[in-house]
Amino acid sequence: MILTISVTACDIDSAIQAEAERLQRENEALQTQTTSEPVQKPESTPSPTPAPTPQPQLNTGIVIEYDMNLIMNKYDIRISVGDTILGTQEQGKKEFYELTLTEGTHTITFSEFGNDENKKTEQINVLEGEYYYFFIKTRNSGIEIEKKDILTLDEALSFVPTPAPATASPVATSPSNAPVLESITVDNNKDFANLLSIYVPRNEDVDAFVEKYMDRTIEFDGFVFISWRQIHDLPELRANNRYVVIVPADCADVDRDGDWHGPVFQMNGVSIRDFPAIEVEDKDVRVVAKITGVGYEDDYSVNAAYIILEPISVELRRVNESRTAANNEIQWDDYFTLMDELQASSNGNIIEFRTARKDDYDTIQVIVSDSWYNSTTQQKERFVESVMESIEKISDETGVSQFVEVYFYDTDNTKLAEPRGYGYRILR
Repeated sequence: MILTISVTACDIDSAIQAEAERLQRENEALQTQTTSEPVQKPESTPSPTPAPTPQPQLNTGIVIEYDMNLIMNKYDIRISVGDTILGTQEQGKKEFYELTLTEGTHTITFSEFGNDENKKTEQINVLEGEYYYFFIKTRNSGIEIEKKDILTLDEALSFVPTPAPATASPVATSPSNAPVLESITVDNNKDFANLLSIYVPRNEDVDAFVEKYMDRTIEFDGFVFISWRQIHDLPELRANNRYVVIVPADCADVDRDGDWHGPVFQMNGVSIRDFPAIEVEDKDVRVVAKITGVGYEDDYSVNAAYIILEPISVELRRVNESRTAANNEIQWDDYFTLMDELQASSNGNIIEFRTARKDDYDTIQVIVSDSWYNSTTQQKERFVESVMESIEKISDETGVSQFVEVYFYDTDNTKLAEPRGYGYRILR
C-alpha cells in the first residue's frame, strides 16, 4: 500500500509562523524573570566617627576648713577628687587645694584617714572662675559637711594666705641653684606624720606614701627590731650582711614586745662594717635612708606592706630613761585641773573619774553616761582610745604616773571596757 503525503506551501508557512511565535513567547518570559529579581545595591563604606573634642581644663580649687574636736572623733581626713588624692588634713586646720579640672560635675570624697568606711561624698559643678568652700565637722554619726559655698579666687585665697597644695614639701636650694628636696621627717611632712600615727597601717596607705615619695630621703628615730644574718655564698657577705627590720620609735610609742604605730621599714643586705649600729637587735637608732620600694608579707593581708629603704646612715641614739628632778616632782594641781578640763570637754559623756584604790593613780576608772549604750562599737572604741590617750598624757606630763591603766564603767558600776594588749576590749 502506498501512502502519499502531500505538503503544501501554506502548511510550511504556518509551521514557520508557529515556531516564531513560540520563540517570542520564551524570550518575553525570560525578560520578565530577569526584571523581577531585586537589584542589589553596592555596599556603602561607613563614614569614620569623628574624634571627640577634648574638654578644656579649668583652673579651680577647694578650701577645706576642718573644725577641731577636743576629745571625741579626733582623726584626720583624706580629701580626694575622683581617684586623685589631694592630701590629708588635720583637725583645726584650713587648707587650700589648687586643681585643674574639666568643666562639669566632679565628686569630692572626705574619708577618715585609715578607715575608708567612714566617708562623705559631695558633688561640685565646676565652672570657670569658681572655687569651692567646705566646712567639715566630725560627730558620732561620722563626717558631716556643715557649710559649703562658691568663692572667687580672691575669696578662696583670703582663707589661706599662701595658696599652696596642702601636702607640698619644703625644698632647699644648693649652692649651684639646683633645687634639692629636703629630707622627709615627722616635723616637715604631714603625710609621714600621719602614717606614723596609724596602728599598723593598711597596704593602700603604705603604697600611696611610697608612690608619692619614691627615691626621697627620709629621717626618723627607730628601733632595730630584727637583725638577721643573711644566707650568701660568699663567706664575707654571710658574716657581715644583715636583713634588718626597723620600726618607728618616739612618735610611734614602740615597746619591746613589738607593738608599734606606723609602718615597718626593711633594709636588705646591710653591711655591719658600714653600719655597725644595726648589728645588734633592741637598739634605738636614728635612720637616714632612701625610699626604694614597697614589699609585702607572704599572705598579703590588708596590713602586710612594708617600706624598703636603702640606708645612708644609721646611728645609735641615746634614750634618756630617767626623769629629771623637775619631772620627778608631781604637779598635783596641774593634774586635777587638766582632768577637770578633760571631763568638761566631753559634752557630758564623762560623769566622773575615780581611782581603783585610795591614792592609786596608776588605775583610773572613767564613769560614763548612758549615751554609751546608744553608740556603735566603733564609736565606743574611738571614745575609749581618745580618753585613754588623754589620761596617759596628763599623768605622764604631771609626773603622776608613767604607766596608767584606764577602765570604763557606767553609773551602775558595770564594767564597759577594759585594756587588752595594744587596744581595748568593749564588754557592753
